[in-house]
Amino acid sequence: MPICSECSEEKTRDAFTKAQLRKPDATRRCKQCIETEGSQEASASSARQEKIARRREEQHQKLTRERMAMEENKHLLERASLYQPPPPPPPPVPLSRESKNQVFKLIPLAVQRIVRRGVPPGVGLDGFTDEQIGLRLWEVSNNEDMEWLIGPLLVGLVNGGASMNAKIHLPSIQDFSEPILMWLCQYRFYHAQFNYLGGDDMVALALAAGADVSMRASNGCNALFFAVKYSSAKTVEMLFDAGINVEDRDCWGQSIWRNATERPDLNIIKVLLKRCNSVLPVDKETIPINMDRDNPCVMTLADHMLSVFIALNSFSDNISHIPISWQVVGAPKVDDLATALVRVLQAGARFSPTNLANPESLHYDPLAVVSHVDTPELDLSSMLTQPQIDTARVLRDVIYGHWLPDTIMKEVQSVQQSFASDNTCPICLTDMEPSDKPVTLYCGHTYCLECIKAFGHANLDGDLRLRLDTSSVDHNGRVNLRTEGTDKRCPICRRLLCGDLLDLNNVKLRNIQAGMRLGIDRHETDGRLSGTTRRGPHLLTDEQLRFECSVVLGKSDGTRDSLQEELLQTMKKTSLTGGPLTAGDQTVDIREENMKVELSASVTIALGSDNATLIQAPRWGPVVVPIQVKGVPILASLSLLSIFTVVPRSVVKTFGLKTKRVASSQFVSISPGKVRVAEVVEEFRFYLKDVEICLNNAVVLKNEGVGLSSVQLGMDFFESALWTRCSVMLGENYGVVTDGGYTKTTLSSNQPEELRYYSRDGKICQVPFIHVRELSPTKSIPIISLPGDHSAKCGECQWCCRYFPCDGMLKYDDESSQSSQDFRYYCDEDCKAKGMLVRTDGA
Repeated sequence: MPICSECSEEKTRDAFTKAQLRKPDATRRCKQCIETEGSQEASASSARQEKIARRREEQHQKLTRERMAMEENKHLLERASLYQPPPPPPPPVPLSRESKNQVFKLIPLAVQRIVRRGVPPGVGLDGFTDEQIGLRLWEVSNNEDMEWLIGPLLVGLVNGGASMNAKIHLPSIQDFSEPILMWLCQYRFYHAQFNYLGGDDMVALALAAGADVSMRASNGCNALFFAVKYSSAKTVEMLFDAGINVEDRDCWGQSIWRNATERPDLNIIKVLLKRCNSVLPVDKETIPINMDRDNPCVMTLADHMLSVFIALNSFSDNISHIPISWQVVGAPKVDDLATALVRVLQAGARFSPTNLANPESLHYDPLAVVSHVDTPELDLSSMLTQPQIDTARVLRDVIYGHWLPDTIMKEVQSVQQSFASDNTCPICLTDMEPSDKPVTLYCGHTYCLECIKAFGHANLDGDLRLRLDTSSVDHNGRVNLRTEGTDKRCPICRRLLCGDLLDLNNVKLRNIQAGMRLGIDRHETDGRLSGTTRRGPHLLTDEQLRFECSVVLGKSDGTRDSLQEELLQTMKKTSLTGGPLTAGDQTVDIREENMKVELSASVTIALGSDNATLIQAPRWGPVVVPIQVKGVPILASLSLLSIFTVVPRSVVKTFGLKTKRVASSQFVSISPGKVRVAEVVEEFRFYLKDVEICLNNAVVLKNEGVGLSSVQLGMDFFESALWTRCSVMLGENYGVVTDGGYTKTTLSSNQPEELRYYSRDGKICQVPFIHVRELSPTKSIPIISLPGDHSAKCGECQWCCRYFPCDGMLKYDDESSQSSQDFRYYCDEDCKAKGMLVRTDGA
């Protein structure tokens, strides 16, 4: 029997193939051994194939990452300059022999006169000899395309006076003659067209030779109109020093601001804001956009800048036409556009409330276009080029605080929240020593530990029942210790006093009960709910009350009691009962009990079927107001229904806001469904005009969706004031005045659309509403609420006074209390450590 050389076994002939039987014994292999070897080879081959596949996948992923990085870099490069730069200027054409001879005769005479008058400093001529000045004049003069300007300039430098103020014209435009100085102030324009080499030095020489800055062009412009667009900050400064009238306007009533912001030079903008904003304030500036003197339509300066930057509004037939200055001199960087917009907003410029002259035209509503640039329903590709759309996205991010240009970002990063380093206790007026155990509250103010604890434990029936004092310091320089109702507050900033500084019997677990509003006024030393204390005009100072009466009643004379009573009677007389209103597919009768006003809503909606609740939207679109975060103006929406302020995650990142991971599953939306809160902002500090506001209940949503484009100020914002009033039109013939439900919402059709914010330190803040026309009616609104059955329990952090659902807070059993039900809540271990430190006398 044959033997297998592999397994050395003797087997029948059937165990071998015919080919193997013909082989010698040393190489003969049975079928079983051959199959085993094939299986092993297949397994090894499969492993090799898997290894090769893994390597290919890794290479593919690497290439994908590299392509994405290249695309990102490409995007950044395109963003730096979205429009194509103009072609380089042609080389200057040398003067003809005849012209050269004339120039050679004039230059030595001009040099003599320049030296005799004195060489202007700071324009590049410092230390020049007579020969060097002559060479500079020849460098500027040897350009045949600019001979029409150079010849009269040299004559003016020689003769001065009337010769320098002669009117000249372009060879191609015979009927447009202007003074020499005006042409010189456009040197960047002529450099781009004809390689003209003059600059600030030629302007300075002309001024020294007697150029008259009071001369105006045929259209009413003076030299400053041209300088702010086509020269430098140095030329602008020289014109100011020469006494030019910054209040001159052209034949259309426009000031220098239109030209200065068309192709903004940041240094020029800085000079203008410094030297003329007091006499030509940007907040009062309006720009006509239809050139119809009989029926003018105007924009604010901020709206005009948006319109120009995205080339939305043009007087030509081509709606994508960019400004002539951009085409000739070159498009500015997008960072410069954004920075210029921020600068004028910082100086007080604001967006138009709404353009009622032509509300149907998008060309007259640039804020709506920029705000909704990514709205699917708005097909901008049919009216704007891709670079314009990209620019609009950048400007939108700046306006709402999602992104900032580098210059502004560096300023934001350098802002540090700090208070005066005064070592004097504001209560006892003595210098604090280490033995006084100084304690800095969460609001940032420092006191002797015993002083602030004595205030926190004092009986409210004694001298501490001081209320609504308009002065924070008495005649002895001592800070007035003050409470509002039964809320004890920091004597300096009026923020709620830490619970750990109050008496130990103050239980901090409260159920949401009927009539209670979840906001910031929850600090009760006797355990009662401050939510049962209604807000209203009785809380205002005398000055605030008189201001509110002047707006609502048209009068401010009278005693406090009489004015308050008349105001209350007026609020009771008006009624919200009205005819039917269609919301979606429902028709609902307007009644006070079934209507709520939501300032951030885009369309009116009805919730429920029987006795449906109307969520009424403003007539002209969602409302926004300007606020300043770390010195940067952004737009924030308002919500009378959201219990907490909502801050987009991108805003948190941009401004470097500190957050805590305090989450809760108790929140719901205005419609059925959960709202997932991921974090809370430790302190959302901002300014509303000159009023500083600090909210510690602002939240960050886990899933923001497409509905949140701005900071949304909620009930905690409204409750940071003594009282607020919002006047807004809801329909063609009716509007309302509301404070969010603390007092009766009343009808009004003759009050300005605005927010009146009466601060706790006696200030009055009147802010006109800005309406952002909604172009996507289906957009969702992030309304943060709690269950309507009041099933959510909330606790208050004993250190920072944040009020939050208990499932998101740290519970601490108070062993020092005699009651077994006494326990305290903190946001986290950090708040607990700080609170426990003051409770143990700072040890």
